Amino acid sequence: MLYYLFLSSDDQEWDDKKILFDKVCRELQLDELERNTVVEKCRSMSTQEIQNLVDSMDEVYIGSNSMLKIMSNVVSTLKKAVENEKVRKTRIVWNMVNLGYADSHYSAEEKNFIDNLVEKWGIDNEIYQEMIDTCETVVALTNKKKWIVDYFMEGYERDEWERRLDIEINKMYSNIELTIQELNL
Repeated sequence: MLYYLFLSSDDQEWDDKKILFDKVCRELQLDELERNTVVEKCRSMSTQEIQNLVDSMDEVYIGSNSMLKIMSNVVSTLKKAVENEKVRKTRIVWNMVNLGYADSHYSAEEKNFIDNLVEKWGIDNEIYQEMIDTCETVVALTNKKKWIVDYFMEGYERDEWERRLDIEINKMYSNIELTIQELNL
């Protein structure tokens, strides 16, 4: 539910976000009925119900309610091993920041949604800012890569630029992962 609510928090085109949401559902092995149930529940929630959900996020993943299955699956997917609460919550925020930038635009609504979680969960503001900076850098590198593909003729030079940019993008993601892992120390 959290991911659906987040993806629908702004007024941007839903088609691209639907693809992302469907991908999350497939990765979580949610069948069509479960996916539709989550969507219907989210669409029918009042502002107060959404606020209550966000306020109770610490407990959401524990419930056995089938409506909350997506959250419990997301949490278990995000856990690589036994992680403390701060690491788990930081990973959720990182995934949501990534989703926010998936369309290359981190809207005010998306930012506000995540800002509330960051504040409620006590995520370090420097780590959160690092996440945002990383995504903005990745968007810039991705745009540069697209420009190179569009304007350079196929060949070694273009391939080399693409390879270098892919390495830089992967380094950016690795650095965030390292930062999150260091929270366990």
